[in-house]
Amino acid sequence: MYQAAIRKEKTNSRKQYCTSTSLINAWNKVYKLASGKTRNKAMLTTLQKRQGSKATNMTEMLKFMLEQLIPEDNVQDDTDHHKNARKLTEQPTETTDDKEFTQDEVRQIIESFKPRKVLGLYRITSEILKLVFKSIPKTLTSTTNV
Repeated sequence: MYQAAIRKEKTNSRKQYCTSTSLINAWNKVYKLASGKTRNKAMLTTLQKRQGSKATNMTEMLKFMLEQLIPEDNVQDDTDHHKNARKLTEQPTETTDDKEFTQDEVRQIIESFKPRKVLGLYRITSEILKLVFKSIPKTLTSTTNV
């Protein structure tokens, strides 16, 4: 269903693009695209939930995305490997040079990402990360919320 929705939106986008060119000068839009004189901003749009309702604000949209993209952690299904990995992550590191990331360090890294670049398996764009960091910077750098 998700792939079908993407194909449908791509088709609608192409149709809208074709109808937006002027009948007087059909090459005007093509020229602007080729010369880099258009401003294409990636925008976050409203997400439609499974029940058919839509996210009404940024917080609700981010919550929905996190619920869909990050699976629930089920400790009962852990294998021995996962149990050992979990124990290792709960133990503090014993190195003297380990320091927490600062908000400024995280901000600098996120701002260095190329625009419209898709990151990781979940296909999250750098614009989304920038907006999330701008909205809730302490969450991304706080170890108490992890």
